[in-house]
Amino acid sequence: MKINIGDNIRTLRVLKGFSQEYMANELEISVSAYSNIERDVSALTVNRLIEIAKILSVKASFILEMDNKQILSENDSKEYASKSMESEFEKLKKQFDSMSAQFQKISGTTKQTSTKTKKR
Repeated sequence: MKINIGDNIRTLRVLKGFSQEYMANELEISVSAYSNIERDVSALTVNRLIEIAKILSVKASFILEMDNKQILSENDSKEYASKSMESEFEKLKKQFDSMSAQFQKISGTTKQTSTKTKKR
């Protein structure tokens, strides 16, 4: 049975929301060299595997042993990432709306105060 380490790395990368460009930058290699790792085109050294595991916040052994059936499929991962981003966007939108309302209250108070000051 062949272990597709590249597939495991790609699955984890997508789950973390990292781009290939980000990973390549962190590893100080080209994007094409990183892409070759995910496609199992390049031989992966133990040291490189450990570096990748650190970036992905997992143990190297997890990358080697993980069963993609236990992990979300790549399509599910993208859907999860999309839903997660939507959820984060909604939180930020609520914060913005709240801050905007507070600002309008303050601005309205300031306008009323400056109007009263002018009348005196």
